[in-house]
Amino acid sequence: MLFAISSTIEVSERTIDKITKGDVGTQVKINGMIDKITELNTTTFMTIVQPNDMTVVVFKEEKRNLSLSEGDYVEIIGNVDEYNGELEVLAQRIRKVS
Repeated sequence: MLFAISSTIEVSERTIDKITKGDVGTQVKINGMIDKITELNTTTFMTIVQPNDMTVVVFKEEKRNLSLSEGDYVEIIGNVDEYNGELEVLAQRIRKVS
């Protein structure tokens, strides 16, 4: 039953400039181009541009089998978080779009 309910829940698509500190903890969908990728052991940081930019944090398990490069256009679903006073999205799903 939970699966049926969860499959019908819509995630609100947002532009980066409309995401505020009031959205912390909220799940959002953003689209944009990857401007910069920084990979560490278990975490990848991506700067997504739409024209405003935002950091997206990708933990290793969310990135499995997905090859991403700077310049790729992606759709990201994740939770808004705040770290050191800056907003970011903790990715739960990433999909490369053409």
